[in-house]
Formats: sequence, C-alpha cells, structure tokens
Amino acid sequence: MLAAEVSAWQGNGSRARPIANCSQLYKDIASGPFFGFNRPGAKSSQGMIDSFWMQRMMGGHKNTYDCIKAFSETDFTEDLKRFDIPTLIIHGEDDQIVPIDASARASAKLVKAPSWSSMRRRRTG
Repeated sequence: MLAAEVSAWQGNGSRARPIANCSQLYKDIASGPFFGFNRPGAKSSQGMIDSFWMQRMMGGHKNTYDCIKAFSETDFTEDLKRFDIPTLIIHGEDDQIVPIDASARASAKLVKAPSWSSMRRRRTG
C-alpha cells in the first residue's frame, strides 16, 4: 500500500468495524464489494458468502484487527523503488477493496522494470 492510501484506509472506519460487529462486517463485505455482488447484473452466490464469512469468523477478532492494522499502516513505496528486476504486477480492474489506481498502477510507476496486466471480471448470470 502506498502512503496516500494508508491515510485514507485509516480514516474510513475499517479498523473500528471488525471489533464492533465482526460477523456483520464479513457478511456485508462478502455480499457486496469483495466478490462484486453489489454491481448491476451480478449474480450472488450464498455459498461464497457463507464460506467467506466462516473463514473470517474462524480467524478471530484480534487477528482480524491486527491484519487490518498492519495492512493499513504498511507503506511499500521505498521497497518498490528498490525493485531492479522485471516485476509482473497484476490487479483486478473492478477491485472495490483496494482500488487499482492506488495500488497496482501506482506500484508500476515505482518499480524499474514493470510488466503490467489487469484483469476484467467476467459477469455471469
């Protein structure tokens, strides 16, 4: 994550929600932005939602908080500037959790020999 996104992630309430109502947070994420089920024409899968929820609930509240804390506070800018070998950067174009512009496209500008690829989500339904 780059410096600009660290402050945005910290300010959006994502660190407080897991402790307040972890179970509902996981249901909301899985049924909406994580799998793209909130997009027009998307067909949701209750099995995928239930599996996501179960896996996250098994992780525990403290582990979830620590993960989000580490994710939101880590700035890879200086690390990426030191990459000096060809580096493949892949990211989904419709990622609603970590936006493509703030992560993959910004990372590609920092590494010395980037190879860039993005993936489009194929809608079924």
